[in-house]
Amino acid sequence: APSNHSSSKKDRNIHMQARVQGIKLISIYLSHGDLETEVAETLLDHIQNIIQEQGEVSTDRSTAKPDRATLRLVAGSCLIKIAKSMLDLFPPQAFLTLSRLLNDEDSKVKSTILKKLYKGTAKQQGKLPFYYASMFAMVANDTDSNVVDQ
Repeated sequence: APSNHSSSKKDRNIHMQARVQGIKLISIYLSHGDLETEVAETLLDHIQNIIQEQGEVSTDRSTAKPDRATLRLVAGSCLIKIAKSMLDLFPPQAFLTLSRLLNDEDSKVKSTILKKLYKGTAKQQGKLPFYYASMFAMVANDTDSNVVDQ
């Protein structure tokens, strides 16, 4: 029985890695591909849906809580990457979806997205339009000291 548990955990890790790589491939394709608008919007909607569904990607709603946090983080990071390269195709809904991650239940998701937004607006001077800094207000009253101290 112990080897079966190890095997199922290994399978879960492989499935998780495949999901993460799939999300990253979509963002690379969107960032560097010359796509028809309809195709690009569909792919962008898919990434947003991962965040809107709290990282749940299984039809049977069985994705483990830590895996859902990882998927939200990867999807949010990919949205930032896409926003940097395709501002003209980045709709207000995607901006709103990204901002939801600053109220995420997982501290790592919040703090990582906050760092990436700061880097894109302040450190990289213009990779993201300055209005993305308005998302910082979402964490102004956050009770998580790991997030507030950033």
